[in-house]
Amino acid sequence: MGRKGKFAAVDLGGSVITGIHANPLGVLARQLSIPLHKVRDKCPLYNPDGTPVDKEIDSKVEVIFNKLLDKVTQLRQIMGGFANDISLGSVLETLRQLYAVARSTEERQLLDWHLANLEYANAGCLSNLSAAYWDQDDPYEMGGDHCFLAGGNWRLIKALCEGVPIFYGKTVHTIRYGNEGVEVIAGDQVFQADMVLCTVPLGILKKRTIRFEPELPKRKLAAIERLGFWIAE
Repeated sequence: MGRKGKFAAVDLGGSVITGIHANPLGVLARQLSIPLHKVRDKCPLYNPDGTPVDKEIDSKVEVIFNKLLDKVTQLRQIMGGFANDISLGSVLETLRQLYAVARSTEERQLLDWHLANLEYANAGCLSNLSAAYWDQDDPYEMGGDHCFLAGGNWRLIKALCEGVPIFYGKTVHTIRYGNEGVEVIAGDQVFQADMVLCTVPLGILKKRTIRFEPELPKRKLAAIERLGFWIAE
C-alpha cells in the first residue's frame, strides 16, 4: 500500500471447486495436472473482540440452527402450497421465538452468523427466500471435498481457450437463426455457425440490445422479464 507494515488482500477471482465428485471442473483440473488442495473442514469462529468462540456454545448453536431448518422442512410439508408465499427468514425467526432458543447475546450472534452464511449460500436475503423452495437445488449439488485450485479458475479457462479463435472489441447487434444454422452479426462482419451459445448478461437481454431474428419464443421472453435484475441507465 506504499507504507511500511501496511498490507492488503486482493481477491483475484474464483479459485475454489465446491464438491469434487463428478464435477467437470475437477475432471478438467486432473486432466491438466493442476494440483487441488482440500479446503479444511474446521471453521473456527471468533467473537467481535477477537477471542475464539467457546466450542461448547459453538456446537450448541450449530445444533439449534440445523434443528430450526429441520422444523422448516416439517412445517412446509404441513402447509403445502401456502408455504410458497412465506419467507424463510420469517419462519426461522418465528420458530426461534417459539422454542426460545439462542436467547443470550453470544448465542444470537452465532446464530446470526449461520443465518448470514445461509444467505451467502443462497445468494439472497432470507426475507426474499421462499420457505418452500429455498433448498430446491440441494439434490443437484456436487459431492465430495471443496478444493482450492492453485492459480485460480483462470488456468482452466486458459487451457480451454487454446486453439480457439477469440475476437475482442466486437459488438453483436443481431443473431439470426433457423434450420440452416446461425448468423452472428457484429457491425459489418457476419459469423456463421451451426449453433450459437449466447451467454450475454441478463441486463443485455432485458434491454433488447441484441436483436434476435426470428424473435425469441414467448416463454423465453417471459422468463427474461420475470427474473429480477437492476439495469443501470
